[in-house]
Amino acid sequence: MTKSKSTVLLESRREPTLESKAIVDKRILFNDNQKTISVSYPVTWFDPFILSKSNAYQITISCKLPHQYQEIINQESTRNLRVMISLQAGYIALLTTTHFYLYSKADNLYTTQPIVNLYNVENTKLLFDIFVQNNNNTNNKQTIKILTIDSQGKAFLILHGNDKYAQYNILLHHPFEYITTVKWINADQALVGSSTGHLYLLNISSTENSILAIYKQRISGPLDYMKSFYTISIDHASDNTIPKFEETGPIVNISSMNGICYVCSEQDVSLWAIKSETKAVLIARIHLQSYIVNCILQHVPSNITETMLQCKIVNMDIKIKEELVLLVSYTVPELSEYLQYAVIKFNIGNENNTIEIYPKYTATLPYSALPGSLSKIPQLNITKDIAFVSLDDTVIARSLSRKSVFEESLVLKEKDNAILALDIVDSFENLDKAIVVTAKSDILEFQVNKNEIQEPRTTGNIYAENIENTLERDTMIFKSRLEQAMFFGVYKESPLRFPLTVEHHEDVGSAVMDVTNDILTEKCQFLPKVLDSEISFIESRFYFQNHMYKILQDHMLDILLSSEQRSRLFELLELYYLSKQLWKIVQEKSNDLEWIKSVARISQAVVKTNLDGKMQLEHVLRNHIYKIKEFLAQIVADKAANCIDDIIPRIIQKCRSFEEKNVSRYYLHEPSENNFSVQACGHLISIVDQKVHHFSNNEFTTCSDIEKQKLTESATLLLDIYSKEFVGEQFKGIKTRVIEGLCVVGLHQTVVDLADKYGDVLHIVTSLPKLNLSPEAFDKKSKDYIDRFGYEYFDALLKNLDNDDDIWGFCFKYSKFTEKFFSNEDNLPKLAWIHHVKHQNYDKAYKMLLNCKDEFSESEFIR
Repeated sequence: MTKSKSTVLLESRREPTLESKAIVDKRILFNDNQKTISVSYPVTWFDPFILSKSNAYQITISCKLPHQYQEIINQESTRNLRVMISLQAGYIALLTTTHFYLYSKADNLYTTQPIVNLYNVENTKLLFDIFVQNNNNTNNKQTIKILTIDSQGKAFLILHGNDKYAQYNILLHHPFEYITTVKWINADQALVGSSTGHLYLLNISSTENSILAIYKQRISGPLDYMKSFYTISIDHASDNTIPKFEETGPIVNISSMNGICYVCSEQDVSLWAIKSETKAVLIARIHLQSYIVNCILQHVPSNITETMLQCKIVNMDIKIKEELVLLVSYTVPELSEYLQYAVIKFNIGNENNTIEIYPKYTATLPYSALPGSLSKIPQLNITKDIAFVSLDDTVIARSLSRKSVFEESLVLKEKDNAILALDIVDSFENLDKAIVVTAKSDILEFQVNKNEIQEPRTTGNIYAENIENTLERDTMIFKSRLEQAMFFGVYKESPLRFPLTVEHHEDVGSAVMDVTNDILTEKCQFLPKVLDSEISFIESRFYFQNHMYKILQDHMLDILLSSEQRSRLFELLELYYLSKQLWKIVQEKSNDLEWIKSVARISQAVVKTNLDGKMQLEHVLRNHIYKIKEFLAQIVADKAANCIDDIIPRIIQKCRSFEEKNVSRYYLHEPSENNFSVQACGHLISIVDQKVHHFSNNEFTTCSDIEKQKLTESATLLLDIYSKEFVGEQFKGIKTRVIEGLCVVGLHQTVVDLADKYGDVLHIVTSLPKLNLSPEAFDKKSKDYIDRFGYEYFDALLKNLDNDDDIWGFCFKYSKFTEKFFSNEDNLPKLAWIHHVKHQNYDKAYKMLLNCKDEFSESEFIR
């Protein structure tokens, strides 16, 4: 079976044209000279660079990685890759287990540093951070400093474009302690955090105090919470004296803003001010565990209590000093083996020299993972209004504003693909953007229109927080995601997949029927009015309606549809299919003006419009979908129509195949007699009867082979449907009617074929001699049928043969049937008595002679 043009086009559209391929090849990271060619597309999803797009957000292909870096990524396991990118600073860096690579846009220079030469061990897992220092008074525009560090505290400072490096060794204080994070805080200092909550200050330019440890005082007792808000600056302890400290888990993130360092562990956040090479001031240490638990409790079932939740901070980001955003993981008893995630936004205030913090907004994320299953620690990058969370193969964009519940995801499709890095682009014209570096699908851009998602519901914003009916909102969001999956997920070449889940009791059936109605009324913004000069709206409408149900099945959401909804979807899809097939016939016949005129004339009477030719037919098939069955009936009834043979059998045959494939898909339990192909058998009966009547009243030999073939096809299709849908006398009656009609007009080969298929022995026997076979061929055919049908065929054959020698020949070959045949006194008595005499059964021979004595002449009888 060959694919339709629409299917081929839709599946291969990502294979770029020569023009678009040239555009793609020039879109390289940091290449300012790339040219873009403006191309107009009928719908957004037809644009090869747009992977997903709605009014609120879009995901696009931004550009390619430099060729040499893409080759490195292709050769490495994504688990061992560490990538950092900054569009603002203009660099991209890759760290593998063997090498460090960095490209700088400012000097167009690639740096490669073999890691094994520094650490003298292969496959060591490293952390790194980069500091870019702009130089105003030198020839070099930038100085880029790279700090790499292994888990045991061995660190190297590497200068971009310089072969020299400096080594630093951090003396860890516990046998099982290891480094968890590193962060530049200025051009000369970096903070390093460990698994035990220790902080280490690296003074890059100092020779005397290159490494200092920073400690947290122990906080214990009933006033822990109050004591966590420090109002007096506390100098760090002497490097020679290790005070007691409280275990709060590994340090997961260090951020720096306006001279303040925010150090985040799994349970708290500390604010430090680094005053000099030897002095650090603890501004505040804030326990967040109780806050986090209370925030999560609002988003889990009410039967879960505070003690049942296990929460910890995974990552942190800061955009402005008054706001702190945390990515937290949590487990609940029912799903204790899975980590779930949430984003919590805190406000930080300073009143009367007292640090105060309170949660402002909490949003759970649609993602869960087994502990230890993620290849990297989930990353959090924020703008003022949007949090972008990257987790292996997914980037989730979540609103941080109370005005919006916006939450959409970029999900990579292929298992060997992965999110390698994410960078936030400065907001422009109310658009928040994240640049997403992937392993196998170039660099993508995730853009959110923050104005659109914060508008009130009255403007059409489906993400508005303040609404009366949350179910309606959730259903509208599901509908939007379904449309994205339908249209942008149609291409196998797309790097994205579009998972659909029911998260908030959305009314899936309502969303599906809304999309269906939008397609029917042409209100769907994604449905192309024209795909191609040869791919019509009529074809694309069927394609996407069918594709929608496949998506529901793939996500096991079709079971959420009612039987009435499934029946309605099937009915409409079948009408689209009929429309598509009819339009295909019209296209094939477009040069036959008389044919087009005849069909258009019939359609005008059905829909009461009067357009010219193909325009009239397209109007019917596009705008009067529910009139199609009436239109077909009118074609059969119109005695002057010259299009019946071209349309009716073909449409019924196509429809039959469609129903056989799709009735079970839609779980329809209605009687098969209700199927259109069965109901339309009345049209086939009329066609066969009309042709038999016409041919029998004319010289059949004057009829063309094409006309004979059309009658054969109609008769064959009619019996095929009836044999499967009707049993007993109903099928037997129509079979006899059709076969005898074919006998009348002399289509004996067709009679034999159909009689053979449906076991009609009598009509095989009567029609086989009329095929003008050679004696040898006739004997072989007869032998085959006797072997197949047994005595029934033998009996009918002997009764139908005229030549006694032929009869005796078959009697000799099938002696096991001969005795039974001649035992019947009505079967050929003139030969039967001879058979009985030969077998010395004289009583039977005598009876046979008496039965047939009147058939003999006097000479025959005496002889």
